[in-house]
Amino acid sequence: MKKVPVLAIMQKLEQSGIEFEYDKQELVEADINLLQLIDVAVVDAEADEFFDALFSSFKLDYKMQGVKITLTPQK
Repeated sequence: MKKVPVLAIMQKLEQSGIEFEYDKQELVEADINLLQLIDVAVVDAEADEFFDALFSSFKLDYKMQGVKITLTPQK
């Protein structure tokens, strides 16, 4: 995928049952913009590899618990 907002990718994943939990204000304060356009190239990746690629440029940490992904700014 090229030049796609990370939020659009997250919304597409939510349609397949993935839940994202994050504090919008906390992300704003950390200067993290989920509408920023990104390029993601992942083929046959495990979930952690995919989320590493998705969130690495955003200085976001994520924690997976089943289908729920909790996002927090990196400290």
